[in-house]
Amino acid sequence: MANRQKLPALVGQSGVDGLGNRTATFRIEQALWTGGRIDGEISSAQAGIRRADHVVAAAQNDIMLKVLNAFTELARVQARQQAARSNVDEHLRLAQMIERRVDSNISPASDGVLASARFSQAKAELNQLEALAIRSRSTLGQALGRPVVSIALPEQRNMGQYSLEVLVKTALDYAPSLQQLAAELDAARADVEVKKSVALPQVKLRVDRTVGGAFPNTQAYVALEYQTGAGLSAYAAVREAEARVDAAALQAEAARRDLTDSVSADWADYRSFAVQVRDLEKQVESTTSVFDSFVRQYAVGRKGWTDVLNAQREVAQARYQLADAVWGQFRAAVRLQIVTGMVSPDNMLLVQSRDQTRSLVLAEPVATPPADAVAVTAPAPAPISEPAVVPVLQAPARTGW
Repeated sequence: MANRQKLPALVGQSGVDGLGNRTATFRIEQALWTGGRIDGEISSAQAGIRRADHVVAAAQNDIMLKVLNAFTELARVQARQQAARSNVDEHLRLAQMIERRVDSNISPASDGVLASARFSQAKAELNQLEALAIRSRSTLGQALGRPVVSIALPEQRNMGQYSLEVLVKTALDYAPSLQQLAAELDAARADVEVKKSVALPQVKLRVDRTVGGAFPNTQAYVALEYQTGAGLSAYAAVREAEARVDAAALQAEAARRDLTDSVSADWADYRSFAVQVRDLEKQVESTTSVFDSFVRQYAVGRKGWTDVLNAQREVAQARYQLADAVWGQFRAAVRLQIVTGMVSPDNMLLVQSRDQTRSLVLAEPVATPPADAVAVTAPAPAPISEPAVVPVLQAPARTGW
């Protein structure tokens, strides 16, 4: 539409001359020089189109991050539930064992009371996690717009192969929000040119044709127009437009800094959680071994009952921490993939729902840097009456889960 301003314009008007004769005047007007107004309006329109496209992409990224947070929170809670169920089962076994010893007058009744208290505490933790899982599943369902049946952990892309500098540069080049601000800055600069052109002379070629009246005629001429606006308002409008350019540039720079900080934080979280996962896997193994050893030593009188219960509590705590670290690492990895454009709405599917099988699949990246993850096609949907976890990509085995 803005390009059409370069075409001639047709203007018509009618009236009555001084002798009472009706007249009509038709004018064809072609702009020869507008001081950059037409080019500025064309640039502003093009920047507006780019901004609209990037607004949609930025909104999609925000939605993906929201879904990711809900997805990982539900997965973290479910992993904790699994550890809590194991804890409840183990405490039930211990409570039954000490009950037999108390009935046989081998152990004091206080040991049975302590075991019962720990068993109740384990059940309370499980109940809290079940309530939290319901809320998390509802949050994820709200984000997806459909009920969630189950979720599965896909294999993670190795984000440790990328340096922070590469990830930051890729994120800055891809970020739809930054592209949106850049388009707004271009539009503001184009608006400055438009405002400046108002304070400059306009050169136009005109052809006027008058019919009717006492003196019908046709004339062609070059017109020079110059308007400053009431009270030289055109110059004030230029200063206002220049101030908007400065504001847009500062906003874009602030957004770049925020994105750089966000990528750096996610990259640091990913590396930190990766170390924690390795250490906590070993901790789960060691605490489980210690617990088994304490149970055997208790049977021969070398360890106390409190030592056994405390060892089991350490096993449960290690499993809880491992669940948090695994899903914390996963969340940081996918956040990095979203902000760098490796994951987009076209290659990200999230969970199995009641009407369609959907699973979190990380396909090959659309933009640099390259990746080595492999996307695996999900199986056919499970029956609605028998919801089951979708085995999309097999996660690495987690010891102690």
